[in-house]
Amino acid sequence: MNCEEVREYLLPFIDQELNKKVSSEIETHLHSCPLCSREFKSEKRIESAIREKMVRDRAPLVLRQKLIRQIDRQEPRSSLWWVLSSLFQSRPKRVLASMALLAIIIGSFYIYRTVRTPYFPLFQEALNNHTDFLTGGFSLEIASSQAEEVSRWFEGKVDFPVSVPEFPGGEIELLGGKLIRIKDQDVVYLFYRSEEHDISFLMHDCTGVRLPRVRSVEVHGQKFDVFTSQGYNVIHLEDHHETPCTIVSDMDLQLLLELFSRTQPSSV
Repeated sequence: MNCEEVREYLLPFIDQELNKKVSSEIETHLHSCPLCSREFKSEKRIESAIREKMVRDRAPLVLRQKLIRQIDRQEPRSSLWWVLSSLFQSRPKRVLASMALLAIIIGSFYIYRTVRTPYFPLFQEALNNHTDFLTGGFSLEIASSQAEEVSRWFEGKVDFPVSVPEFPGGEIELLGGKLIRIKDQDVVYLFYRSEEHDISFLMHDCTGVRLPRVRSVEVHGQKFDVFTSQGYNVIHLEDHHETPCTIVSDMDLQLLLELFSRTQPSSV
């Protein structure tokens, strides 16, 4: 693995969410790369600090016990309000301090959930599916060169729009598609072939998904996320098609970007 690949999967590696093979490759790289090793240690310290903060910042035991006793004495409808009102009147500073502490705990939890949400390894999984298909790891479920026919086949199988790109001139041929799953998510897989190149085209719902950080480029007003590994180019776009899509190919990166900045989808 190179530095870019290691940094992409550093957070899921820290959270122990990668398989043994990928984790072993990352460990090997960290032993030999001081820069990546330093970044790894920095990320570990951040996560440890957040976890420690969440465990340590709890309301004082005396205050929690008093709240419980007061609540137990009251009627269900007014107990909580009465306790809070009583405590505020007798110990306003302590109540305000506890409220501030509660706000810190909630804020820390939100930051932890937002910042430390594991990356969804979409780009690497898309690359793995591409190489699996090329080596006979799986076959297509719908074999057709007609975009509309392939689109109709996926109707009712997924809960997002399926847009099958068409390439004028016949230089790139659609072979068909298959419904696959990546990390418990349904993904539409399409396969194209030209005289010189193979192309995998994946469509998926990215709602609530945190994608790895990669470089971005813009072609003809379209923004693409770009990832390169093992001699393959992986590009991802969300604002050109109805449904976010990821493309994998051994085609030259600039040609691949030009190609998919001009495609027209056929939707169901």
